[in-house]
Amino acid sequence: MKKGSILSQLPGIVIAILILLPLGYFGLKFIYGDSNNIDKQNAIAFSDSLKAKIDALPQETTTSLSVQGFDGNNVWYLAAFSEDQANSPDRCLFKSCLCSCKASSQDSFNPKEDCQAGICTPMKEKNLMIEIKIDPLKDLNSAEDPNKIPDPYIFLQNKLINLNIEKKQDSIKITQGA
Repeated sequence: MKKGSILSQLPGIVIAILILLPLGYFGLKFIYGDSNNIDKQNAIAFSDSLKAKIDALPQETTTSLSVQGFDGNNVWYLAAFSEDQANSPDRCLFKSCLCSCKASSQDSFNPKEDCQAGICTPMKEKNLMIEIKIDPLKDLNSAEDPNKIPDPYIFLQNKLINLNIEKKQDSIKITQGA
């Protein structure tokens, strides 16, 4: 092979590589999807479904609802913010919101920061609360700090999530069922 023939084909090879690399990138992205975008779409669907079910309930009602969670690598959770709550995300200032939030890791939850980029749904009720039921022997003794009470979040796992909803005139209390 002559040295000149390789050099004459070099521009064609470089152009082919420049065309094939982006095609490969977008092809893989199309095949495997963008997991962040899929998680966000799932969070939107979850939030919309939960809001519609709560809005359909009459006042002064206590009921159980089932909502489908999604596979978000165990870092998505449901948080509630009342309209006068100080540590709420910016989009929930002076209004109450239910938010599907993505934590930075499975061990670190900061609702004010996590929910800035999460999905927050305004609610007409002024007071929103997520209440957790804990088994003091099981939950607190297994914790690293036995004096720490678990944060009131509901983790959005890929399964049916049973929620107990207590809806009053100006408040909503959500408790995760069994």
